[in-house]
Amino acid sequence: FYKVLCVGFIQARYVAVFFLLLFIITFFFLNKSLYNKKIATLSTFLLIFFAPLYGNGRNLLGDIPGLFFMTAGLLSFFYWEKENFQHKKHAILAGLNFGLAAATKPNFLVLGGGILLTLFISKKKIKKKISQVSLFIVSGLIPFFWWFYTQFNSINAFRSALAHYSNPYAKDNISELIIQNLFRFFTESTPIHFTILLLFLIAAVILHFKQYKKISGTKIIIYFFIVFTFLSYLRTPGWYRYFF
Repeated sequence: FYKVLCVGFIQARYVAVFFLLLFIITFFFLNKSLYNKKIATLSTFLLIFFAPLYGNGRNLLGDIPGLFFMTAGLLSFFYWEKENFQHKKHAILAGLNFGLAAATKPNFLVLGGGILLTLFISKKKIKKKISQVSLFIVSGLIPFFWWFYTQFNSINAFRSALAHYSNPYAKDNISELIIQNLFRFFTESTPIHFTILLLFLIAAVILHFKQYKKISGTKIIIYFFIVFTFLSYLRTPGWYRYFF
């Protein structure tokens, strides 16, 4: 993109808007696939009127591109799972998009845990589909290893990164920080909003189990990502951008 339009502030804004639109469109189709057109339309309207989307989207950061790649990966994974993990095309697209999400911003590395859990739960279905699963894994690892290769050119650089992510804000008392952030979920509007939505989500999951309905692998990955993003937020200074 920059090779065609050159490097500049306006060009960077084009990239930000481009990924923002892609994310909204992909978000609609993911919800339509998981639920129906009515719920997808309502969910997309709620997303569009969610102010932090634009605050984070206009900045030249990895949040929105990462969300787009994650949503595209979830959409591809949904169709792959729906086809009983048969088609290689959706396996490749799912893996590639998940890998690009992780390479875009390290926050999305937690997707790996949800994906492994989903594959473990579906082990009976994928037992005889080694080639499809292998393509899925390799497709995801290619962008991740490219990111790793370009970022860490030595063992010391890798160790430094591990030290940074274990305590990114160099706080002496992490436990005190976690308690402060937990308290925000009862005193500040944005965390309270999340808490209410989380309670609805928990109620929906419980209802699924009571009705003996199977939870799709796509939803398991989403739930896993939500929980671990929440846990990751607890060790930050409480900035909502990292909660977004």
